[in-house]
Amino acid sequence: MPLPNQFETRQQQLERIAGNVQKQEYQDQPVSKGATGSSMVPALKPLPAAKAPLSPQGTDRDQGGIAGDVDKQGRRTSAGNSFSSDPGASKDGGWDLAGNNAQLEQSIRDMRKIQEMRGDHGAFAGLMSNPGAADSQAIHAKWDMENQLKNMSSRSRAQVLAAMLNKDAAVQNAQTNAEVVMAGQRNNQHDQNLLLRSRALDLQGERLGLIGRGQDLRDKQVQKRIDSQEDIAFSRITERSGLSLAQQRSNAEIAAARQAISGLSQDDIKRKTSDFTSTGRQNPDFDPMLAKSVALANRRMVGDDELFDAKQQGMAPAQGKASPGTGNDVLDRFKADTSMSKYRVGKETERGIEVLDQNGKLLGHYR
Repeated sequence: MPLPNQFETRQQQLERIAGNVQKQEYQDQPVSKGATGSSMVPALKPLPAAKAPLSPQGTDRDQGGIAGDVDKQGRRTSAGNSFSSDPGASKDGGWDLAGNNAQLEQSIRDMRKIQEMRGDHGAFAGLMSNPGAADSQAIHAKWDMENQLKNMSSRSRAQVLAAMLNKDAAVQNAQTNAEVVMAGQRNNQHDQNLLLRSRALDLQGERLGLIGRGQDLRDKQVQKRIDSQEDIAFSRITERSGLSLAQQRSNAEIAAARQAISGLSQDDIKRKTSDFTSTGRQNPDFDPMLAKSVALANRRMVGDDELFDAKQQGMAPAQGKASPGTGNDVLDRFKADTSMSKYRVGKETERGIEVLDQNGKLLGHYR
């Protein structure tokens, strides 16, 4: 059955559909044998008169194919069978347009459904010839249903198609419900993922906090270790800065020697500490203890020694009391002594400056 044209009026659609339905009913009529019994022709009903006038309400055909006019009150004026058995006829014999419209709309939906089942003819034929196709069973089922619909009456066809539509609607509703359920499951899964992500971030924050606290503890331990090492180093430096017992004893000896010669003049020290006289003879007034004290007094103390530093700078006498007209150093006195002009000076020892002859032979010590 062809689909209606969108430019046709409702009355034209009714007339065309009614004519197509009548043709289908003609095909369903039994055939009668001819006079000889060899030819089979359908028992056709007489056709309506050509160019029958149309009433304002339109024309229609009865079950016998007789076309008649319909007056303004909706009753037929032509002879023929009653329309009381027609699905579109009213109880009083009139024509029910509402019922006919319902049949028309149902027929249109049926034809659209059939066209949808056919689909593309080339692809449809290919699927029909391929039993191994994924949807071959569904295609064959649709094809069988279409053939069954062709052999059904309009009322049965409408019922079957309505059931199919209801089934499709139920399938679509089930799919929609399944999609809703799946969407809900996806949302729940998304929420669970967000919750797990939040927990993971919390755990990460706690782990970083523990790492930070551990780092602080390690920093404190390192700082304590550094402070301890600094204290140990400072104590060692302090201990090293103090004088040892030997150094303290040496300083005490130097101080005692300086105290012993503090009351003597330079001449007395020279006279009592020289081994030989100016003439080269042995000095009878030589005092070995005093000579040792003088030599010890000329040494520098360990640590601070202002007296020795002043002596080195020429600000204080070496030891004892200074004699007028004489130098403060043994070497100066040696150079000032005219009797020692023919001798040379050697190394400085604890006993005094070595006195050498012209050949470098040691003669004695000068103090």
